[in-house]
Order: sequence, then C-alpha cells, then structure tokens
Amino acid sequence: MTKSAGSVTSSNAFLMVIVPPTMALKLLAGYPLLKLNGMLSNNFTVPYSPDLIGSNWITLQIFSNLLTSPSLFLDPAGSGQPARFYRVWMQ
Repeated sequence: MTKSAGSVTSSNAFLMVIVPPTMALKLLAGYPLLKLNGMLSNNFTVPYSPDLIGSNWITLQIFSNLLTSPSLFLDPAGSGQPARFYRVWMQ
C-alpha cells in the first residue's frame, strides 16, 4: 500500500474460499434420489424430517472425506411418504 507518507509492505495472507454445499432431488422408481454437490475432502451430514415445524431431523447419510462430487444416493425409506424434507451441512 502506498500513501503520501510512504509505503508499507505486509506479510503474505492465506485466503480460503468455502463453497456451500447444494443438494438436488428427483425420484427414481418412486424413491428419492439425492445429489450432493460439495467441496472434496470435507465431511457432510444429510438429515431428513417429515415436517419443518419441529426439530425432528434424522440422519440419513454421512459423508466423511467426500471423494466425488456430485455424489448420488437414495433414501430407501422415502418412498410413499406424504412429505420428506432434506438438508445438508458441512462439518
């Protein structure tokens, strides 16, 4: 940085950009098929809930050290459910 009084040099900085995970949903033979897009080598948890009112979230899938993105996986108990909500978070 240069100002009228002179210049100052600072040390190098490290910048890490964290891309939030995303998830898409479609049906495959009546079963929810989820597609997780996330940063490789990170850990993710995907829970589901039958409603958005309470805090009744149940872990469906845990990804430790994500090796491929996107990752596809089925919700085997999701077929025929009146409602099913999913979320993902990076740990």
